[in-house]
Amino acid sequence: MLNSLQSDSNLSTVLNAQDYCNDRELLMVKNNASASGRLGTSSSTDCHKERVDRVKRLAGQKFTVQELEGHNDQITSIHLEEDIVLSCSRDTTIKIWNASPGGKVISLGAHTATVTGVTVLPGLHTAALLSDLEELTSGDLHDAENDVKIICSCSSDCSLKFWHFTTGKLVKSIYTFNPLTCMVSWLDEPWQLVGTDGGKIEVWDIGKGISICSVLAYDNAVSVIVLQAKQLYTASADGNISVWVLRDSELHVIFQSDDIKAHDGRPVPRQRIYTLAATDQALYYGDDGRSVKVLDWRKGKVRRLCHHVSEVGVTYAIHATTSLLFASGINLDNGQGFINVWCLCTGREIYIGTLQLDGMGRVTCLASTTIDGKLRLVSGGQDLLLWQGADKYSPESIRLVRQKELLNVEDDIESELSEGESTESDREPDVETVQQQRWCVFV
Repeated sequence: MLNSLQSDSNLSTVLNAQDYCNDRELLMVKNNASASGRLGTSSSTDCHKERVDRVKRLAGQKFTVQELEGHNDQITSIHLEEDIVLSCSRDTTIKIWNASPGGKVISLGAHTATVTGVTVLPGLHTAALLSDLEELTSGDLHDAENDVKIICSCSSDCSLKFWHFTTGKLVKSIYTFNPLTCMVSWLDEPWQLVGTDGGKIEVWDIGKGISICSVLAYDNAVSVIVLQAKQLYTASADGNISVWVLRDSELHVIFQSDDIKAHDGRPVPRQRIYTLAATDQALYYGDDGRSVKVLDWRKGKVRRLCHHVSEVGVTYAIHATTSLLFASGINLDNGQGFINVWCLCTGREIYIGTLQLDGMGRVTCLASTTIDGKLRLVSGGQDLLLWQGADKYSPESIRLVRQKELLNVEDDIESELSEGESTESDREPDVETVQQQRWCVFV
């Protein structure tokens, strides 16, 4: 059972992307000042200072952490739905956690192998299931059609399963003929798009229970599948990334990462890709390298965000919102996991700080949501942890700590954040430099 957690009101202010002055507005201020000869520098400076101050407040934010205990093996995927946390695991179960005080935990068990994905279906998908399942429109499963929510899970047991959100009852199962590794809901039709361990991407009509499209995309397993602005982004265990559009019930590839290069023209090593997150500006992906890669797929160019302070590392999970980027890493020497946080509100990635809990192991999945304007972050992997912003006077809290080795000293905002702090080296954002290992201690 979860304890009641409190959040600092400053966090909702910092996370509101609309509060930030974007780069275009700053450029307009500067151009207008130059053209008219009138004072514009003051406004630009004030806006810049405001952004710095807000990032500083987030950098000093404290968090309370609640461990959600119940799974018997590694957590593979998580989903947040208001006050509900959904998790699935290699232990073949799905759990529904109520994050409100006194909330109960429901365990769902019908899969016979690792559950690799879990989500709550959009309303269109639920309606498609309702038309097919009379039991969902009668009896004690719901009182009104609008009250019905359906959970969908995918598994390496070659199935998609559908569960009643409130009762936890299994209402439908679709045999997919292939072990499933990941999935996402297509928003315009009642379709689930899935990846398989054989490299296929398939489109399933969940109302009819049939596959309407199947493409052999990779020679190895599909490791991640993400939908952003009606474009599908996929990555594989053999290090390939593809961008797709879905037209006339068929998948059409519009980009493949066969020849991507760094901004200096060097080829980018192909490594196993574990995770991918898409925004309107870029693709962020994590692999067996020590940095987070940022791919501009339209130009085929990759740059790097310094992510590990050790010489080697792995990025297992990345999660992005409109204003924040989260990435998990691990110290391979001692197995200590951590989560780095960047701000995206300024038009570029500004390193905010690192979340690290003593004894926290590998983090393989991340999810976040906003409840009443306050951030809620869940991390899963070796442990399932619920992070929430805490009042600054909270006695049992963890601070988001900035590591000097991850700062980009050439960035104007980051350099101001680090004023008064000494740093040993400057770095280009595209170059991974060997850094002396340094870990923060929470007090």
